[in-house]
Amino acid sequence: MHAELEVTEVEYQALFEHMPVGLWRSSPDGHFLDVNPEFVAFFRGSSRNDLLSVPVSSLYVDVADRDQWRAQLTARDEVRNFEVRLRRLDGTVAWAS
Repeated sequence: MHAELEVTEVEYQALFEHMPVGLWRSSPDGHFLDVNPEFVAFFRGSSRNDLLSVPVSSLYVDVADRDQWRAQLTARDEVRNFEVRLRRLDGTVAWAS
Protein backbone atom coordinates (compact mmCIF):
# COMPACT_ATOMS: atom_id res chain seq x y z
CA MET A 1 0.00 0.00 0.00
CA HIS A 2 2.78 2.44 0.90
CA ALA A 3 4.60 1.75 -2.38
CA GLU A 4 1.39 2.40 -4.34
CA LEU A 5 0.95 5.76 -2.60
CA GLU A 6 4.52 6.71 -3.46
CA VAL A 7 3.95 5.86 -7.13
CA THR A 8 0.73 7.87 -7.15
CA GLU A 9 2.49 10.87 -5.59
CA VAL A 10 5.32 10.70 -8.14
CA GLU A 11 2.82 10.49 -11.00
CA TYR A 12 0.80 13.40 -9.60
CA GLN A 13 3.91 15.55 -9.20
CA ALA A 14 5.05 14.80 -12.76
CA LEU A 15 1.62 15.73 -14.12
CA PHE A 16 1.54 18.92 -12.01
CA GLU A 17 5.02 19.98 -13.15
CA HIS A 18 4.49 19.29 -16.87
CA MET A 19 0.93 20.50 -17.37
CA PRO A 20 0.92 23.19 -20.11
CA VAL A 21 -1.27 25.50 -17.99
CA GLY A 22 -0.57 27.32 -14.77
CA LEU A 23 -1.53 25.32 -11.70
CA TRP A 24 -1.28 26.13 -8.03
CA ARG A 25 -2.23 24.86 -4.63
CA SER A 26 -2.99 27.26 -1.81
CA SER A 27 -4.12 27.10 1.76
CA PRO A 28 -7.59 28.35 2.76
CA ASP A 29 -5.97 31.38 4.39
CA GLY A 30 -4.32 32.42 1.10
CA HIS A 31 -0.75 31.15 1.11
CA PHE A 32 0.69 29.34 -1.88
CA LEU A 33 1.68 25.76 -1.13
CA ASP A 34 2.95 24.95 -4.61
CA VAL A 35 2.95 26.37 -8.14
CA ASN A 36 4.01 24.78 -11.40
CA PRO A 37 6.47 26.24 -13.95
CA GLU A 38 3.69 27.54 -16.23
CA PHE A 39 2.21 29.45 -13.31
CA VAL A 40 5.61 30.99 -12.56
CA ALA A 41 5.99 31.97 -16.23
CA PHE A 42 2.49 33.50 -16.41
CA PHE A 43 3.22 35.66 -13.39
CA ARG A 44 6.68 36.50 -14.78
CA GLY A 45 8.53 35.15 -11.81
CA SER A 46 12.10 33.95 -12.03
CA SER A 47 11.49 31.00 -9.72
CA ARG A 48 8.83 29.12 -7.79
CA ASN A 49 10.00 30.86 -4.61
CA ASP A 50 9.06 34.25 -6.10
CA LEU A 51 5.40 33.21 -5.87
CA LEU A 52 5.54 31.05 -2.76
CA SER A 53 6.60 34.12 -0.80
CA VAL A 54 3.62 36.36 -1.73
CA PRO A 55 0.04 36.16 -0.44
CA VAL A 56 -2.45 34.85 -3.00
CA SER A 57 -4.70 37.90 -2.51
CA SER A 58 -1.92 40.27 -3.62
CA LEU A 59 -2.18 38.89 -7.16
CA TYR A 60 -5.83 39.88 -7.61
CA VAL A 61 -6.53 43.31 -9.08
CA ASP A 62 -9.77 43.27 -7.06
CA VAL A 63 -9.49 41.19 -3.87
CA ALA A 64 -13.28 40.69 -3.93
CA ASP A 65 -12.74 38.46 -6.97
CA ARG A 66 -10.93 35.94 -4.79
CA ASP A 67 -13.85 35.94 -2.37
CA GLN A 68 -16.23 35.22 -5.28
CA TRP A 69 -13.97 32.41 -6.49
CA ARG A 70 -13.87 30.87 -3.01
CA ALA A 71 -17.66 31.18 -2.66
CA GLN A 72 -18.16 29.29 -5.93
CA LEU A 73 -15.70 26.62 -4.86
CA THR A 74 -17.40 26.22 -1.49
CA ALA A 75 -20.90 26.09 -2.96
CA ARG A 76 -20.19 23.76 -5.88
CA ASP A 77 -16.87 22.03 -5.10
CA GLU A 78 -15.63 23.39 -8.44
CA VAL A 79 -15.15 26.65 -10.29
CA ARG A 80 -16.00 26.96 -13.99
CA ASN A 81 -15.90 29.85 -16.43
CA PHE A 82 -14.51 32.28 -13.88
CA GLU A 83 -12.46 35.05 -15.47
CA VAL A 84 -10.44 37.42 -13.36
CA ARG A 85 -7.85 40.16 -13.72
CA LEU A 86 -4.59 39.30 -12.00
CA ARG A 87 -1.52 41.37 -11.28
CA ARG A 88 1.76 39.83 -12.34
CA LEU A 89 4.91 40.24 -10.29
CA ASP A 90 6.13 42.94 -12.69
CA GLY A 91 2.91 44.94 -12.10
CA THR A 92 1.24 44.23 -15.45
CA VAL A 93 -2.37 43.07 -15.44
CA ALA A 94 -3.57 39.96 -17.29
CA TRP A 95 -6.85 38.10 -17.60
CA ALA A 96 -6.99 34.50 -16.42
CA SER A 97 -9.63 31.85 -16.33
